[in-house]
Amino acid sequence: MTTRDDSIWRIETRSGTAAQLHERWPPLELIHERVVSFSDVSHAAIVFGSSQSLKISRHIESNGSSWHDFFDCEDRGIDVVSRSTGGGAVYIAPAEQLWVDFWLPKSDVLFDHDILRSSFWVGSIWVKTLKSFGLQDIRMHEGRLMPGEWGSLVCFASTGPGEVFCGTRKVVGISQRRTRNGVWFQTMLPLRWEPGEWIPCLAPYIELARETEPLSTIELQAWLVEHVASLDYLAWPECSVGELSGSDNSGSSGRSAVRAIVDGLITNLPV
Repeated sequence: MTTRDDSIWRIETRSGTAAQLHERWPPLELIHERVVSFSDVSHAAIVFGSSQSLKISRHIESNGSSWHDFFDCEDRGIDVVSRSTGGGAVYIAPAEQLWVDFWLPKSDVLFDHDILRSSFWVGSIWVKTLKSFGLQDIRMHEGRLMPGEWGSLVCFASTGPGEVFCGTRKVVGISQRRTRNGVWFQTMLPLRWEPGEWIPCLAPYIELARETEPLSTIELQAWLVEHVASLDYLAWPECSVGELSGSDNSGSSGRSAVRAIVDGLITNLPV
């Protein structure tokens, strides 16, 4: 982990497994400061929200099994872990998402006790950054949580306060965890979106969660393909990844685009 101080925000870069990156954060010495973290995960994983994890744990305990036995995702090279923030399952993998966490201490002027409004400033940073590259129809959801038909299963299938959309497609997902010291926002922009690679791993949980209303994983996969926008989708047709990054080198344009977005997010951090 590396940390730098811009006087108002502590800016970190972190790397590790999904389980490691979902451990308690920020470190105790930073809980009274504003912190933003850019995370790189080292191994693919499906990360379940807190309420989902509780449901899974109760089920496997009653059956004397384990998370490993319940999901059996080893053949696909995918870990299964839980997180302390709420919401549906999220798939993460190396170089497949831009993962940005924000921490606000409870004493900060940006801290809002209203859960509906509390993430608006986070969404606004993303909207301002993405619009600065000429991307069209970028908007933030300013209403209440709308889980929809699949939101209790997959995070990117719901519509939450502060989350960012391109038209009807979700671009940036947001979850939050509140503690006595402050609030931790986890945000994510997919760089590529191929739900067919990981949706089959959700089948055991879908069967558990939808006992009275069976759901085909193929049906869920098709819905996610049509309702989520990755960076590749955003970059076309409005602009190419090369244009977004300001680079004509196609070999490095994807990395440059991410770097440009990271720089934009840092520039747009509230003072």
